[in-house]
Amino acid sequence: MNGRPRFSVILISHNRADFLTEALDSVAAQTWPASEIFVVDDGSTVDITPATKDRDGLPLTVIRQDNAGQQAARNTGAAAASGDWLVFLDDDDQFLPDHLETLAGAIQSGTPDTVFANFVRFEDGEDEAESFFARFPKHFPPGNLSGGYQHFARWPVEDQAELSIFYPSVMAIRRQHYEAIGGFDPRIRGIKCEDMEFTTRATYRSPLALSLKPTVRYRMHEGNSVRDPLKREIGKLRIWDWLRGTLDWNKEERAYLDRLIAERAPHAFRAAFLLKDRAELERAAALLPSPSKLHPKQWLRRLYAMIAFPRPGGVQR
Repeated sequence: MNGRPRFSVILISHNRADFLTEALDSVAAQTWPASEIFVVDDGSTVDITPATKDRDGLPLTVIRQDNAGQQAARNTGAAAASGDWLVFLDDDDQFLPDHLETLAGAIQSGTPDTVFANFVRFEDGEDEAESFFARFPKHFPPGNLSGGYQHFARWPVEDQAELSIFYPSVMAIRRQHYEAIGGFDPRIRGIKCEDMEFTTRATYRSPLALSLKPTVRYRMHEGNSVRDPLKREIGKLRIWDWLRGTLDWNKEERAYLDRLIAERAPHAFRAAFLLKDRAELERAAALLPSPSKLHPKQWLRRLYAMIAFPRPGGVQR
């Protein structure tokens, strides 16, 4: 069990002062107040001051930096924070009033290193009728129920790959754990689904808790990667390829990742070819088996088969 957690909320923003106002309002309305709030302006070229001014009584600090990307901006906020738990929020998302209180309940009901809240997606002010986790509980790995929260010893790589339900805006991470795993990795800046790299490192060997109660609103808009399934799929494969070479997987996990990339990359390659998306085609091609291992004619035959005769089915666990 844990004592009363002290939350440092780190809100990153880039050129979205209107969204930032709503996000900051949602942090200010928490029933469990944040110990400190950091707005990290990641090199905005528009003035975000209207969103942050007149916040008397709010423990708010604004940090401005040159544009370095989301991962670096989160690290900047974390470096300035003093709370024992770090909570992240993107400027286009919002907390419901009991979000921090719900996270605190999960923390106090067990010994997690990370906590993830359920969320609802919304667009043009309209929330979806069903929360995001409600679509997936039958796929969750076995866990222990304590105080209305689901606790897990770790989150298997297979479930992370299949579900993709973890985002920075719905998570809290113990400061010591954040520091132990090295924070966010700015080297993967610009890859779609880059957040998955951090959430995988945070959960693949450490205890976590889930709250099935939705306490975050995830905004749908043109800038979301979910709007482009092809870019999202290739981004996920690139992240898994990156993680395959940077984390200490066991034999079974590594075999699963090898199969995942080997089976999905050809489908992504074919989709990019049919859409005539040269940039994504090149990214997908980089994930295919190395042509150095094949005779050039064999390689060309394989590419043609990938394009003309896609193999159905998913990854076998």
